[in-house]
Parts: sequence; C-alpha cells; structure tokens
Amino acid sequence: MGTLAETTSPATIQAVLIFLTALDVIAVGLRLFTKHHLGQRIKADDWFATGALGFVIVLLVYLSVGIGKHFVGYPLSPDFTGEVYDPIVSGHLQLFYVWCLLLFPALWLIKCSFILFYRRVFTVDSRDYRDWTNILLILSLVFITIWTLAFGFAWAFACTPVRGFWSWPYAADEGPCVDTWKLHRAITISDFLVDFLIIIIPVPMIWRLHLPVGRKVAVLTVFFLGAIAVAASIMRMARVLWASESEANVDGLLVNSSVLFWAMIEVNLGLLAACLPTLRGFLKIRAVDSFIKTHRSKWSLRSSRQLSNSGDAGGLPYANSPALSRDGRQNERKKPWYPEEVTLTTMGSVVTRN
Repeated sequence: MGTLAETTSPATIQAVLIFLTALDVIAVGLRLFTKHHLGQRIKADDWFATGALGFVIVLLVYLSVGIGKHFVGYPLSPDFTGEVYDPIVSGHLQLFYVWCLLLFPALWLIKCSFILFYRRVFTVDSRDYRDWTNILLILSLVFITIWTLAFGFAWAFACTPVRGFWSWPYAADEGPCVDTWKLHRAITISDFLVDFLIIIIPVPMIWRLHLPVGRKVAVLTVFFLGAIAVAASIMRMARVLWASESEANVDGLLVNSSVLFWAMIEVNLGLLAACLPTLRGFLKIRAVDSFIKTHRSKWSLRSSRQLSNSGDAGGLPYANSPALSRDGRQNERKKPWYPEEVTLTTMGSVVTRN
C-alpha cells in the first residue's frame, strides 16, 4: 500500500479510465453491430450491456469533474484538522457518496447481463420452469436484484439527514452516520462473492456437454474472462479492508480516491468481459452461444456407441431435407427438438436466425 498516492494520481486515474471506457464503447458497439450483421435480434443481455455502458460513461464524467475540482486524487491539506469546515473535503465526500450510489445500478446491469447471456445460451425454453438450469439462473437474477437494492438503500440512508455524509464537522442537526467503513467493507466483500459465483455458474453446464476435455476447457476459458473484473473487485476490497483497519492513520481522500479508481476499473472490465464472448461472430467464427446451442442438441448428447449403431456416417442430415430410411425410402423428417432459432446443417456449422 506504499504506492497509494502513485496509483491514484489524477493523471493515472484519467488515463487508465478513459482508455478502458473507450474499450467498453468499442466492445458494446461491436456487440450490437455483430447482432445486426448476422441478422439477429437484440436480446435482453444486449440491452443490459448497453444500459451499463451509459452508467459507465456517467461515472467517468462525474469522476473527471471531481478530478478537475481537486476532489479526487489529491491528498488532504497539511492544515486540515477536522475541526473546521473544509470545502475540498466536503466536496470529495459528496462526490464519493453520489458516485457510489450510481455504482449500484451499473453493477446490477453488468451482473444481470452475464446471467441473461447464460440463460439465453444454456436454456432451451426460458418458459420451462421445471428446468433446473432455468430455475438457477432466475434465482440468480432475483438474488442480484435483492443484493443491489439492499446495499443501495443502506448506502443511500447511511446518514440522517443524507447531507450529514459530506458535512464535516457535523452541524447541530446532522449525524451521526452509521460506520460507513463497515458498510463499505460489507459491500465490497459481498460484491466479490457475487462476482465469483457468476463466474462459476456455467462450469457444470459446460462440463455436461459431450465434448473432448480440451474443447470444454477452451469454452470455459471464454466464460472465465469475467475473472479480470473479479481481480479489480479484489483490489477494491483490499483497499477498503486495509483502510478500515487503519482508519486513524490514513489520508482519507487518497484512500477514497483509490477505492473509486478500482471500482471504476471493476465496472470497465466487467462490461468488457460481458461483451467478449459475443464478439466471436464479428471475426466470422461461430459465436460461443451458437457453439453451445449446437453441442447441447440430442445429437451431441448421445453416446458415441449410439451414434455408430445408428449408421451415422459422420455428419447430420440437412435440417431442411428429409432423412433416408434403411430401405432407401425417404421419410418425413420430424420436427427438431432444439429452439427454432438454431438450424443444424452439419456437425461443424450452425446458422442462427435470431
């Protein structure tokens, strides 16, 4: 923690966060362009990612305004005693309060975008409430929403009246507040745990696919891109835990600036990770969702013994053509079990109509 001042300098904050936000804009833009280029509908996970981008931009602009006013990235004045009103300290605390309040909907949108993407990929019928995968993902959405509302309201009303959060010292009719360090510690720890759970949710679903182990690991690697956001979440949690244990011996402005810096990196990388699995179609490679939809079909879930006994010659019959029976006659092909938006043409290709 000795480099706290260096990692939260105004120049570092602006350079890093502007660069990451630009990457987010590109990623979301390519995500929507890919959907349009492939003739696919914009789904709920895409809308949530787009909404999250809006909040990311607002958070960056607000933080940049704070840097311009010397509220963020600058140390306390050597003359500050905490006994008289200081406009810089008050402005910093007001920005910290409002910025963290805006952080909650941004995190909610990003986390829900992940879960909605999982639901689109791993569930055959989103209205089938007997499917344990569908139930698990719906419960995850409910839990994330409850988490956001609970901690969002706790943060919003940490002080009574609200202006007591940034009034220092307290006026006669203000304060005291709850222990905001303890509250922030609970927020960061639970945020890390929720992010970790979101990352491991697809593991059992992918592992059930009848694929070689190497292919399973490759698909899991794509989904584990969310770990880069968890790394930033760990850094933010570490700063909060360290500061809450050393509250009397730290520069509050620099500590808060560091927390804002890593929280912003978390949402930047989280949104980027949420978009990356959907961008493979832009490179003319099968998107991850199409790949999994293909291999979750009954053809891939049958054992190799059943496939060989059926006389399969290595490829599926065309989805829009009749299948040949053993005596050479053509039988009408039954309606496929998989969703209407997926048409299997061969084991190695899939055309997505949505």
